[in-house]
Amino acid sequence: MLCIYDANSSEVTFVAFKVIGQFPYTRPRRMRMNDFSRRLMQENCLSVNDLILPMFVVDGQNRCEEIASMPNVKRRSLDLLIEEAKVIASLGIPAIALFPNIDASLRNADAQEAFNPN
Repeated sequence: MLCIYDANSSEVTFVAFKVIGQFPYTRPRRMRMNDFSRRLMQENCLSVNDLILPMFVVDGQNRCEEIASMPNVKRRSLDLLIEEAKVIASLGIPAIALFPNIDASLRNADAQEAFNPN
């Protein structure tokens, strides 16, 4: 006998097993009975809609510079970044995250330059 509790309807269901030969003759699907359980155990599916591409920004015009700590990743000025963003959009990537390169002299513990309106 199996007792199943449904949290949505607060119902308790009892299921009897019929034992003939190998146990169990009836194959219970209690883990797939409720929508919540099915969604909890379903396979993960990753698609292009789940992606966010990080892009690194540098001040100036027509500038593109390598980032030493990240091979094949570049900082781009806004004019080049816009062209790159068009390519990214055509690939179906729905979002980008911008990371500006702040001059070392403007950096401090309070991140005051991040609040600079200019």
